[in-house]
Amino acid sequence: MVFEQFLEDLAIGRTHVTHANLMPFSGLASSDSKFIRDAWANIEPTRRAQIMVMMMVMAEDNVDLDFTSIFKMALKDDNPDIRSKAVGGLWECEERGLISVFIRLLRSDSSGQVRSAAAQGLGRFAVLAEAQELLPSDRDRIREALLEAVNLESEPLEVKRRAIEALGPFSDPEIKDLIQWAYLNPEPVLTESAIYAMGHNADPMWIPIIVKELGSSVPAMRYEAACASARFGEESIVPHLIPLLGDDDLEVALSVIRALGVIGGSVAQKSLVGCLEDEDETISEAAQRALDILDGESDVVFFHRNGTS
Repeated sequence: MVFEQFLEDLAIGRTHVTHANLMPFSGLASSDSKFIRDAWANIEPTRRAQIMVMMMVMAEDNVDLDFTSIFKMALKDDNPDIRSKAVGGLWECEERGLISVFIRLLRSDSSGQVRSAAAQGLGRFAVLAEAQELLPSDRDRIREALLEAVNLESEPLEVKRRAIEALGPFSDPEIKDLIQWAYLNPEPVLTESAIYAMGHNADPMWIPIIVKELGSSVPAMRYEAACASARFGEESIVPHLIPLLGDDDLEVALSVIRALGVIGGSVAQKSLVGCLEDEDETISEAAQRALDILDGESDVVFFHRNGTS
């Protein structure tokens, strides 16, 4: 098979990883991936990780590309970095069978990095569960596994925070109490994760906190608050977002632009038009994309995080 030959050449340094030679791996059936598993194992871990990252970027840039079979195969890789990247590569896959896989990884993988990624992967299914697009038993399994990770004393903080974020879509009082606890926690990363969870929880009770944190002195908090604002979609938040268009932190400014594009309204639109003349091309291009969303010429995209704030 062409796939096996490429991987064998890669293992002995006869070829390089390029977008062109990864294209044939798109759309593989799960049965096909069995034929390349042995060749894959012979490639050095840094190269395998490179392939994972390139496939993720390619799939994000081109919706017609589908590397699901490769990502599933890589879930069993002996390198934890590659396993965690494989989970991230499956972030758009809604196959119900992944629920059990991610729960198993969350509960038993030896790597905290992988358990953290698995928690994030379950967050995708938590959204589906709360929208009643999964069985009630699936909802219960997801919720139970994530809460278990939060309450496990031996679990690293990074895993706990990602589990809290993943629990955000659930609307029951226990989860809201957990989000409130995380927000008031002295650990800054838990506070950031609480803001993220508030955005996914989408209860109007969180709006005053979101508005408050838009004025935080911590860039990561402003970023999370801006992202959460987009998910609430409340025009009342717009006046609090506009001052951040000139934020010193580029990621904050870009998150504000995206939020204004999602929320819409005349005030948001006027502010975005003003950004079109910004000297920073990144800002002006982001503003144009946001205006396209307002005009209905582009789909709303909520950006996926790969283990970073």
